Amino acid sequence: MQRWMLSLCGLLFCLSATLSSSNAQQQAPPPESPVYEIYALSYGVLPDFPVSSLVAGADKARKLDIQMMVWLLKGPGGRNIL
Repeated sequence: MQRWMLSLCGLLFCLSATLSSSNAQQQAPPPESPVYEIYALSYGVLPDFPVSSLVAGADKARKLDIQMMVWLLKGPGGRNIL
């Protein structure tokens, strides 16, 4: 789960940097940076998922429940990214 969070944060950082650099070339930056909220939305659970399908060399008998999620970014002015 921590790897997911780190990957998502890295992706959001890169996306933010790319968008801000392309916007800076087209228009003046806004006086305040926009504020985004991030929500993890769960839509189900995969019970008894084999760990060996996720980790090479893991015990084939070991199972875990995997939470299925999508991420929602809520931005200013009703802008939402799913």
